[in-house]
Amino acid sequence: GWVSCRWTGPAELFALVQHFGDGEPRKTVAIYGDGRKMGQSEVDFSGRTAVPLTLPVPDGVSTVRLELPDDALANDNVLLTTRPLHMPVTVRVELEDGALARYVRRAVASVDRAALSSAERAAILVCAAGRPAGVEGFRLQFHQPAPEAATAYVGPFTVNGFHPLTRGVDLRGVIWAADPAFRLEGGVTLLSVGDVPLAVLEGTTLTVNLAEEGGNLFTTPAWPVLIANVVAHVHERSPGLKRLSYRLGEDLSFYRPSSWQGDVEIETPDGRRVLFEGEQVYYGRLEREGIYRVHCGGEQVAAFDVNLLSEEESDLTGAASVGGDEPARASEMKERVGRRFHREFALLVLAMLLCCWYLLERRSP
Repeated sequence: GWVSCRWTGPAELFALVQHFGDGEPRKTVAIYGDGRKMGQSEVDFSGRTAVPLTLPVPDGVSTVRLELPDDALANDNVLLTTRPLHMPVTVRVELEDGALARYVRRAVASVDRAALSSAERAAILVCAAGRPAGVEGFRLQFHQPAPEAATAYVGPFTVNGFHPLTRGVDLRGVIWAADPAFRLEGGVTLLSVGDVPLAVLEGTTLTVNLAEEGGNLFTTPAWPVLIANVVAHVHERSPGLKRLSYRLGEDLSFYRPSSWQGDVEIETPDGRRVLFEGEQVYYGRLEREGIYRVHCGGEQVAAFDVNLLSEEESDLTGAASVGGDEPARASEMKERVGRRFHREFALLVLAMLLCCWYLLERRSP
């Protein structure tokens, strides 16, 4: 059965197939693209029980279907998936041309999920602190001290490693140039050195106390990790589908993005459509595997796939019968138990009669 699947790139699909039966068989996987057979692959389970497959997907193919031969569990023999159509997190950079603006753009360009944009309603606005608030969603703003007011800190730094914005940010070996007099009332301090806050989150605004010169943060892994965390944080809290592949039995719920005009309809694999009005779309439990399509305003705006991907549910060895003569064995065992019960019951009656006879004999003159 299929136990894992994900797209590793726009034209590459990774899948993991596992054999749960006895022996070391070879199985043939049939590969279909948009309903047409593209080829097949021979899978040998002699080396290990789980076998990874990496399949190139030609341009123009939107739906991929992988089929295993029939066995005792049918709904994990077919894997259906659709080519991901990622909605990037738009980032608008409004910093004066300089080193900081260049480093921000370079880090944003290295994040697959992000895209630089000049749109007024970008998901993330990168700007200098003190800029008037607008209609933007998340704000990443920088408090930039003058060169003569900045101090270069080499640590020890305090990092809130449990917050998604600073998870994985390693400041060992970092020289951070910041304003020692910077203080921000309210908010949650995520990065600091001594009593100097370096990154403070207040609502949907992250303020970073950072000078353009005097440090080496931009040349360390901590810088792109911080920017990638900001993009991931905004993506997880933005409307729309967060995933394009779901496991059978999971719940589906999301908020309609503002770019989707009109009511949302979800088309199930059997062609049935479910209408949702308002901002929140709560479909509930996904009980049918296949491709689901999301329509809004009469147009398809997204698609996602649902498959049974579970080693525990695919392994039927614990539920397998002993053999074809199992009913006969059960009947024979029942007969033996019955005979044993009758024998033990007769012995119990005999013992009671002997006890009664003994007591009566003792009382007789």
